[in-house]
Amino acid sequence: MTIYVNNKPLQTAAADVAALAVEIGLPAMAAVAVNNRVVPRAGWEAHKLREGDKLTIIRVACGG
Repeated sequence: MTIYVNNKPLQTAAADVAALAVEIGLPAMAAVAVNNRVVPRAGWEAHKLREGDKLTIIRVACGG
């Protein structure tokens, strides 16, 4: 299926957000929103992905 990650198309067979995180190597310090709704990390396995979903991934960076 095709989903969009930060506005870029991505072909994936991942069924849920947790599987996608593993597939793309998402770091531990990241937040994910699907179709403009934040998905808490505890809910990543339960949140199933659908064709055309739009994900926003925000990676936390340390520094000052």
